Amino acid sequence: MALTRETARQLAVTTKTRAQWGDITPRWLLNFLPMVNVEAGTYRVNTVTTVSHISAEHSTGTELPSSFVDYNDKSPEYPLSVLQSNLRMHTQVLDVYNTPHNQLGEQVRLTIEAMREEEEYRFINSSLFGLLSNCAADMRVEASAVTPDSMDDLIGVIWKKPAFFLMSPATMAKFGRECTKRGVCIGTVEIFGAPFWTWRGIPIVPSDKVLTNAQGETSVLLMRVGEDNQGVVGLHKLGLPGQEVVPGLSVRLLSTDSAGVSHFVVTRYISLAVLVPDALGVMSIKP
Repeated sequence: MALTRETARQLAVTTKTRAQWGDITPRWLLNFLPMVNVEAGTYRVNTVTTVSHISAEHSTGTELPSSFVDYNDKSPEYPLSVLQSNLRMHTQVLDVYNTPHNQLGEQVRLTIEAMREEEEYRFINSSLFGLLSNCAADMRVEASAVTPDSMDDLIGVIWKKPAFFLMSPATMAKFGRECTKRGVCIGTVEIFGAPFWTWRGIPIVPSDKVLTNAQGETSVLLMRVGEDNQGVVGLHKLGLPGQEVVPGLSVRLLSTDSAGVSHFVVTRYISLAVLVPDALGVMSIKP
């Protein structure tokens, strides 16, 4: 009797991929945003309330002007917010079913992906420290659509070293169609090995975490970044206890219970700070 192809297929070893999860996104904001290590758990932004000076026209050798800087004794502080997830795995899985893929490693990898997705979401939408909540009132503009004109209006608000725009992929598509309709060319630049659109030389970064409501209302953000530029910075804590799988994200074994289930906790501490108000502008799109 000949061995059938179906029987042979059942006896053969299959080639298995790593676990695939369709909700993983590029998370470009996390790449573009400079991160600052907050060793003590709280980041204080020392601000200036007054810069006073006496200036006078004078000739060489006369008395020089004097000046002083007054600091704010109630400068804003940003405590770190915790992202945490519990991971459970039976020791039998690690002992018997751990090939061809490391089961714990795969669970940790997917947990980290989920936490990083949540991190980008909070950087944009958190009511405590998110970009949309922490934009100053005079740094906000409104428009009925994202157009070359409205994008220029936003640049007019954030004109000191703007680093990048942030908008949803759908808003990007609308902006592209608007430019095509007007015969306006959109520039491109390669960053982190990927192509990005640019407007007036400023990269446009897509993120699906910039939400759109049922009425079609959404936002376009423009920001300056980095401590040296008095811009927007992300905050995290490095050197966490346990195995720091990636910088600022640790996996710790808490216990193994009597049923043979090992309990792990995955932890990351984050926040975000806008160092001076004119570092962040938000354009609200209200069709």
